[in-house]
Amino acid sequence: MTTRSKLTTEIKSGETLVIGDVRITLERKSGQAARLVIDAQNGTEIHTPRSTRSDSLARRSAPPFSQEI
Repeated sequence: MTTRSKLTTEIKSGETLVIGDVRITLERKSGQAARLVIDAQNGTEIHTPRSTRSDSLARRSAPPFSQEI
């Protein structure tokens, strides 16, 4: 069985949380919604409540700042 750690923290808008090689920045918060910017290596699986596995992987494989048509 793998040992897991859990940390509860609060961050303010503009602050960045670093987990391993992943940087998560709270861009803004309004009411119960927050906009997070996640900076991770290509190939890192990122899952959100509204995405499917294939959506998450497809978005991460695109070059940064690319515009999908």
